[in-house]
Amino acid sequence: MVIETGERIDKEWVGLILTAKKIGLTPEEIHSYLQQASTSNQESSK
Repeated sequence: MVIETGERIDKEWVGLILTAKKIGLTPEEIHSYLQQASTSNQESSK
């Protein structure tokens, strides 16, 4: 069951990355956005 969930999540990430590339985002821009979103979520939960 865990493997199925992990595979589904992996497929979702691959889909998101491919979509981001299609609209012209670089891997660095994707990484930066995810870090900013993560930081914002951590600050808002305090």
